[in-house]
Amino acid sequence: MIATDYRYIVNVEGVPIIEGTRYKVEDIAIWYLSYGWSPDEIHIQHRDLTKSQICSALAYYHDHKQEMDKKIEQDDIEIEEKRRASKQITRQELLDRLKNK
Repeated sequence: MIATDYRYIVNVEGVPIIEGTRYKVEDIAIWYLSYGWSPDEIHIQHRDLTKSQICSALAYYHDHKQEMDKKIEQDDIEIEEKRRASKQITRQELLDRLKNK
């Protein structure tokens, strides 16, 4: 764990996280970007985080916006590729499997 210039934010194996939690700065940024949540709204949804921790994470995000946006986009592409590669079975296929047991 490496300290950063941002209070509450540490770097663990290259990933900025909120110290003492399981939350990545990326998580906070996604809630902010995707859901349009303000720091107060994030706090309402995640009471285990303080508003100061949330604001520090958002400050980190804004100061590293280009690289973090690129990482979020890469993660989205990877998830979509995995989703496409996985074969979704139909309800009927599932029922047939259960019937043949």
